[in-house]
Amino acid sequence: ADKESQENTNAALAIKNTLLRVLDKIFYQNGRKS
Repeated sequence: ADKESQENTNAALAIKNTLLRVLDKIFYQNGRKS
C-alpha cells in the first residue's frame, strides 16, 4: 500500500509539474505578444 501510494504521489507531482510548465509557457508567450 505504501509503495502504491508513493507511486501515485510521484505521478501526481509529475502531472502538476508538467501543467505548471505548460501554463508558464502560455503566460510567457501571451506576455510577450501583448
